[in-house]
Amino acid sequence: MKDQEGRHEAYSMIAEELEYVESPYLVHVRYYEKELFVSSQSASDTVFPVLLMDWVEGVPLDRYLRQHADEPGTLRLAAYRFSRLAMWLLTQPFAHGDIKSDNILMTADGEPVLVDYDGMFVPKMAGRPSRELDSPDYRHPACTAEAFDEHTDDFSLAVLALSLKAVSLDPTLLPRKAGGDGLLFAAADFLNLPESQALRSLAALFYDEELVRLTGLFLLAHSARTLSAVSFRLFALEKPAVNEPPAEEPEEEYAAGELIIVPEGTTVISREQFKGNTQVKCIRLSEGLTEIEALAFQGCTSLVSLRLPDGLTEIGESAFSGCTSLASLHLPSGLTKIGWWAFSGCTSLTSLHLPSGLTEIGWMAFEGCTSLTSLRLPSGLTKIGYMCRRGVNKDL
Repeated sequence: MKDQEGRHEAYSMIAEELEYVESPYLVHVRYYEKELFVSSQSASDTVFPVLLMDWVEGVPLDRYLRQHADEPGTLRLAAYRFSRLAMWLLTQPFAHGDIKSDNILMTADGEPVLVDYDGMFVPKMAGRPSRELDSPDYRHPACTAEAFDEHTDDFSLAVLALSLKAVSLDPTLLPRKAGGDGLLFAAADFLNLPESQALRSLAALFYDEELVRLTGLFLLAHSARTLSAVSFRLFALEKPAVNEPPAEEPEEEYAAGELIIVPEGTTVISREQFKGNTQVKCIRLSEGLTEIEALAFQGCTSLVSLRLPDGLTEIGESAFSGCTSLASLHLPSGLTKIGWWAFSGCTSLTSLHLPSGLTEIGWMAFEGCTSLTSLRLPSGLTKIGYMCRRGVNKDL
């Protein structure tokens, strides 16, 4: 074990700065100059300083989100509570230095608490380089050890605030693979924003004004590397009610025949029920709907707005084929099967989020979806039809 240069002095400065800081987002720390003894034949240092923190009972933020992925209200509340943390931290003269999901513990009450203060910046460190760089999945790609000041957290706060808001609107965006620290973004996204699949996946959620604002803050932080020129209040989110339903797309006025409201109690959209209807623009489905049969919406060339209910489990063959105006569609978490040619010829479809419970995608389900730029295949798939993506964007 080798002592990091300046560790003694840094720990002392951090403890001194935080001594009288009272915040629910921090835990009390104490500095002990000669607390840890290590017996080693390969290093001259044997006694090391310790920054002792009070114990926090909680789970890391990423695990907390996965535990509550089926609870939209809890996800919205987590995004709101983090926004409060970000607003507070942006007004402080110090920076945490390593904002990432692993360093945010969620208590039993769902409150976020910052841990791991080894990399903090405090005012007495002005002009000194950082002793360690934070996670690349939250770090600005041009960040160096010399860029160490009270704005060190700005980019990572913008990344995490945007990620949490997006996940609260669409839980299927939560990563399904192990490895990496990011919730939505990874280091590769920051290096090439035009090719970022994560950033493209947000397009379907731009009906939400708060998400649009947080996307703007993220882009500004990426461009300027700090948010010193903007108000911390731009991170503010409206406090959600626990049982509040997801944000609805803004109401629109429709001419006669452009809006169809399916009666409550409808459980199945029958075969060819709306086939060839070129006038309808919006269809509102019953919450009790469980199945959309084959050809149900085939050739509805003016259809642009459709919200599928949570109870839907199956989409039949060619159900949406030829819906050339349908640009985005949120598939519910309970969906398990997408039939043959289900979305074939949906040439305007740019974003489609496949739920984690999906087990089957039929033959040529996305054939001819030439604008589709966001498609993450869930790990639970057991059957994928031949050439299910033929004709979609080559970058997929």
